[in-house]
Amino acid sequence: MRWRLPLLLVLSGALLGIESCEEEELHTLETERERLLSSTVAKQEFWDEVGRKGEAAKQLKALEQEIDRAKAELAQSRAGLAPVQQALANAQEVNARAEDVRRDAISQRDALKVELAELDAKLARWSAP
Repeated sequence: MRWRLPLLLVLSGALLGIESCEEEELHTLETERERLLSSTVAKQEFWDEVGRKGEAAKQLKALEQEIDRAKAELAQSRAGLAPVQQALANAQEVNARAEDVRRDAISQRDALKVELAELDAKLARWSAP
C-alpha cells in the first residue's frame, strides 16, 4: 500500500512525458521504479506480518485479562485474610491468658503440696504417742 502512490506518480509521470522523454530520462524513471519496487514488501508477507501482530495482540490482551483476574483474586484473598489474622491474634491472647492461669494453678498446687506435707508432719507428731 505504501508503495502504490509513489509508484503511480512515477508511472504517470513516465506515461505523460514519454513522448518527450529522452532515453536518459526514461532510464532514470525505470531506475526509480526499480528502487521503489525493491524497497516494498510483498503483499503476502505484509498480510502475514499483520496476522502475526494481530495474534500477538490477542495473546497480550488475554494475558492482561488473566493478570487483572489474578490481581482481583489477590485483593479478595487479602481482604479475607484480615479477619483471620484478627481471629488468630485473639486466640493467641486467650492462649497467653490461659497459660498464665495454668502457671498460677501449678504454683498454687505446689504451694498446697508443701503446706499439706507440713500439716501431715504436724499431724504425725500429734498422733504419735
